[in-house]
Amino acid sequence: MCVMFAYFINSVWEILGDLNQKSVKYKNNFNVLNRFLNSKNVSSGLRQRIRAYLDYLWRQDTVEEVEELIISKLTPTLKDELAVNIKYPFFLKIRLFSMLAEAPNHHG
Repeated sequence: MCVMFAYFINSVWEILGDLNQKSVKYKNNFNVLNRFLNSKNVSSGLRQRIRAYLDYLWRQDTVEEVEELIISKLTPTLKDELAVNIKYPFFLKIRLFSMLAEAPNHHG
């Protein structure tokens, strides 16, 4: 149990470290963007729309990277369980799988 807790703490620590690096990179990118837009005398309305759009894109990339990082830290068993849990509703939309899920279990 102690080993699992240590593994968990280490994984969380790695994720937080990666998030911090992403945050620094994000701030640096925005600083470069702001300097560029100011140096080109881009109108404030257009600057705001560009920043909002790029902010959205960068946040989406960060979310996806964090999700991938979290999943990569799971044990193979937990990864499999997560995959089944996420994909199960999709499989229920397929008639064959839906019928199998509804069929009573007959042992014997």
